[in-house]
Amino acid sequence: MQKKDPEHIRTILNRFLRDRDWEERLQASLTLSRWQEAVGPTIARQCQPEFLTKGVLQVRVENSVWLTHLRFLREELRHKLNHEFPSLDIREIRFRQGPLESLASPPSPTIDRSTRPRTAKDNPVPPLTPEQQSLLKRIPDRDLRRRLKSLLRKQQKHHRT
Repeated sequence: MQKKDPEHIRTILNRFLRDRDWEERLQASLTLSRWQEAVGPTIARQCQPEFLTKGVLQVRVENSVWLTHLRFLREELRHKLNHEFPSLDIREIRFRQGPLESLASPPSPTIDRSTRPRTAKDNPVPPLTPEQQSLLKRIPDRDLRRRLKSLLRKQQKHHRT
């Protein structure tokens, strides 16, 4: 029996996500959860991403004025999102008008449609444990470290509820 060379954790995780067809969904989820950060609070209050499939991002827009405005900004937004999330390779953004409240899934907590700015008190995120922080510090790849941190926080939130 031959010993196998050790594999980098990034390689293992990427293979794991790819084998389960989770890679695109994970990337899309990261995009949707960071929507306000990526497009800015003004635009985020007027529209909400619905899904990403095969490079096409579907975005619901609250009213016709913003729908028209965002169509003019389509390429600028696409470039901005591709810069922020290069692995998604968004080829097209499609907008459609509709009430934001009627989405099947609740809006991401990072998307704020209220008139006052959100604070950390509105949706507290539990701190990572010292073991988790130590693990993250040992991962040299910045993107992988960010993804794992996000997954760890989601796991903590899930176990809290």
